[in-house]
Amino acid sequence: MAELRKKLSGFCWNRGGPKITHLFCMDDSMVFTKAAERDVRTIKMILGCYVGASGQMVNFQKLAMCVSKRVPRRRTKFWASILRVRLVECHERYLGLPSLPGKNKRELSSSIKNRVWDKVKGWQSKLFSSG
Repeated sequence: MAELRKKLSGFCWNRGGPKITHLFCMDDSMVFTKAAERDVRTIKMILGCYVGASGQMVNFQKLAMCVSKRVPRRRTKFWASILRVRLVECHERYLGLPSLPGKNKRELSSSIKNRVWDKVKGWQSKLFSSG
């Protein structure tokens, strides 16, 4: 809902491309946003809505926040205190992909394409045996 109302800025791989605001995998989730107080407060509101709707509690001891090195440390600490989360160094890789892609996105997308293509070739060899 917050994404539809444009309350989360999201992250864009390239100019004109789709914005990514979140990734969910099993019981892990990542939220991508700009370093803006409005977005931090939106995340806090979303966590509150989750608790109210699901009846489950958020385990704040497992939550962590990482930000770009360009964001002032003082501001980052303030936001971490608003969200009641730990501040951690950004993970270099998460689920096999860089958590904060650098400028060379073509290399990253090529790597992903090659991994997918290798999987497809493996499936093809199983489907079409030489016997």
